[in-house]
Amino acid sequence: MSRYERPVSPTEWLYLAAERTMPPFAVQLVVEGEGRLDPAALTRAVRVASAACPGARLTRQGRVWVDTGQAPPVTVADGTSRWTDHASAPLERTCEVVAAEGGVLFRVSHTVMDGRGALTWIADVFRALRGEPPLGAPAALTDYELVERLGTPGRRPRASAGWRSPVEPAAARHWARRTIDGNHPGLVAKLAAAVAAFTGAGRSRFMVPVDLRRHDTAMRSTANLSLPVFLAAGPDETWETLHKQILRALVERREVTGGALERAAYRLPLGLLSRLLTVAGDRHLCSAILSHLGRVDPADFSTGGFQASTVFALPTHAPTAPLSIVATALPGHTELTVAHHGRPESAEALLDAAEAALSPHRPRKISRA
Repeated sequence: MSRYERPVSPTEWLYLAAERTMPPFAVQLVVEGEGRLDPAALTRAVRVASAACPGARLTRQGRVWVDTGQAPPVTVADGTSRWTDHASAPLERTCEVVAAEGGVLFRVSHTVMDGRGALTWIADVFRALRGEPPLGAPAALTDYELVERLGTPGRRPRASAGWRSPVEPAAARHWARRTIDGNHPGLVAKLAAAVAAFTGAGRSRFMVPVDLRRHDTAMRSTANLSLPVFLAAGPDETWETLHKQILRALVERREVTGGALERAAYRLPLGLLSRLLTVAGDRHLCSAILSHLGRVDPADFSTGGFQASTVFALPTHAPTAPLSIVATALPGHTELTVAHHGRPESAEALLDAAEAALSPHRPRKISRA
């Protein structure tokens, strides 16, 4: 069997520059629950799952990702540390696993995987822990190869900097988390309306990643297969109007139109590209990134000695956006997590506004990352 490899796509080239600018540029997912994951068993399971999902074992050679054949390392965290302590550390490999009492953190460089890709690999880790065969993810297709196959005429909206941050700016980067009762139809549109109203005067622009796997449901891949659609919203915009924007974009397959920004970035050396991202400073390409990882069943992330109760993200800090919100829907509750370049109290106020929009008659339920 030949060694797994795939080209670095234009999107991933831009992510490599972002990683230099604002490390760790990572997709980080926490599985929390009751019980304990044996480190030795977890290490074996990571090895088995990563052999079936070779996108977890990549290194870059020029403009090609190649399989090293080496499973991601598993470390055991100090019992007094928090997930955010580990999530802030540099990535030594493209994928890493941190185990702790009551849960496990999966750290994945966004240069090699998107959120759904990471969940694909993580689910196989837990299959291996349960003694089940992994489903695997052998596909080596890139997002732009899919765009070539599926692309529609036209272009995305013109990229423009200068969008206002919804939260009061600060030099440090932070995460915030909120657990909200129930599941919420039209969640991304409701979040967009809440953030636009919180931002106030003027219009907001939201980047919404769309999973390209919806166009080929038989394909199993861990790669970056998400491209955006964009929403424009005023402070008085209703969520119903924004939801129609999203549905129209999906029907018109706008996520597979050509991305001029990524194609232009692909022609630049990484050093120059990273400097351009640094120069952008507070001039953002959007007001916020709004991601929905979809429905997650804790049973898929459980094993004999460990019963998962929730799964949540510690979103990527991006140099081109001041704020990123990731939602995960679980039975009976929804996790909202925020990565932001702002004042912590401002981000908490934003989450208050989002929760009020989603559950206006329920008491506030706070979770800490």
